[in-house]
Amino acid sequence: MAQHKAAVLDSLTLEKWVPYQEEHSLDVAVVYSAEWNILAALMENSYLESGHQCFFFLELLWVYEAGHFPCGWRGKWPQGKLVVY
Repeated sequence: MAQHKAAVLDSLTLEKWVPYQEEHSLDVAVVYSAEWNILAALMENSYLESGHQCFFFLELLWVYEAGHFPCGWRGKWPQGKLVVY
């Protein structure tokens, strides 16, 4: 996991998210939230061989890749919808 964090998360944080956060005067919590979501997706990915069926954070990657930010959930889990900015 540490190698994933160093290879992926650190560069994204320093090169993309922090500059965006500062440029748009956003709270640093936006960066922290993105880091935790991506770290959780990396963890889900690391355990795919175990046959688990949890893909929530991996699916959040699609939101980030589309240039959006997941910012909440409407409804009662698992029904409802992801709120995206």
